[in-house]
Amino acid sequence: VAWAFPGPGAAGGWMQPELLTKGGVALIFFLHGVALSFAALRAGALNWPLHALIQGSTFLLFPLIGLALGAALAGRVAPDLNLGLFYLCALPSTVASSVAMTAAARGDVAGAVFNATLSSLLGVVLTPLWVAFVMKASGQAQPLGPVILDLVRWLVLPLVVGQLLRPWLGAWALRNKSRIGLADRATILLLVYTSFCDSFQQGVWSGHGVGQLLLIAGVCVALFAVVMVLTSGAAHV
Repeated sequence: VAWAFPGPGAAGGWMQPELLTKGGVALIFFLHGVALSFAALRAGALNWPLHALIQGSTFLLFPLIGLALGAALAGRVAPDLNLGLFYLCALPSTVASSVAMTAAARGDVAGAVFNATLSSLLGVVLTPLWVAFVMKASGQAQPLGPVILDLVRWLVLPLVVGQLLRPWLGAWALRNKSRIGLADRATILLLVYTSFCDSFQQGVWSGHGVGQLLLIAGVCVALFAVVMVLTSGAAHV
């Protein structure tokens, strides 16, 4: 759909993707703030073994696999695609999908909320350092102040508002659990659509040839499978 109709979801389009993205994240955190009890959130925040596994996988395991991939694909794909693959490995997961997909899998949503927020903060510092290491350049991390303010505005505040309204909306959330799940999925689809709209508008998919794009798609599938196996094994230790 983004390939056929990129205009509405691209930057400056009538869907206002800049606001839609942040509004979608805020909606997900608000709904889970209503649905989750304070005890569940507290238990999720105090689950340090879970946090260590998630952050270690995000900022150590993934980048190390990315380094190995970069060495294996050197000369086989364009340098910018190779760097893009490593950047994929060095980035934290997107906040909305972390929470929504955990909810869809009936996992620890409270733990996902905490780790999605923590990963976004750590990624401001650690992702540029990893990319700078690969590019042999000096890392330029963003100032933390604006990032923290953005996280508070679009993540923490909706979650707190949801918690405050839980005495009145908690029963409604319990009755409409499936509809909240649908809202999660719909929000993720909208966010992915707007991201692809921008990439088609900017010509990201042109100039590399079908062969290289298929190779990258295969590498991404293999990367997902390897990390799933490793993290699943670590989670059972």
